[in-house]
Amino acid sequence: MTLVIRPFTVDDADQFGLVHVRAWQATYRGTMTDEFLDALDGAAWARRWREHFADGDHGRVDLVAELDGHVVGAVSVGADRDETGLGELWAINIDPDVFGTGVGQELFTAGVEALRHLDFTRAVLWVVRENARARRFYERNGWQADGTEKTVAIGGTEVVELRYATRLRPPA
Repeated sequence: MTLVIRPFTVDDADQFGLVHVRAWQATYRGTMTDEFLDALDGAAWARRWREHFADGDHGRVDLVAELDGHVVGAVSVGADRDETGLGELWAINIDPDVFGTGVGQELFTAGVEALRHLDFTRAVLWVVRENARARRFYERNGWQADGTEKTVAIGGTEVVELRYATRLRPPA
């Protein structure tokens, strides 16, 4: 098996649209409604990604994990959407068929390195409270819940997200 982590391009949109849907359906079943999860549409997610690339530079880095020529995950990082000076891991989604294989770790590590390359010394991410698998993963990677929570509506369900934080490098 050959794993490549590379920049996300518009040509990846169709494959990743399907990965995104499969990842959410596997991860959030029982947390979000079946109706919402079953209605997720890979083609609609692909259109969103194509629009994202058509809009130009967003000051963020989008990377994909390609396994044997197939996109199996993506990570997006950039400036924190809420607090100036922080980096943020905006999203990471992995095809459930590769859960536990190390693909997520490689992709996550590349996303963190991209945040360092963007010169952030600290970073945050938000994770759904019930997503115990992801929370354990982040904690194994040195990220810690910092006590900040928010409630967001996703697909008609109110979910609590926890903020995790880490120091990417010592302050200058």
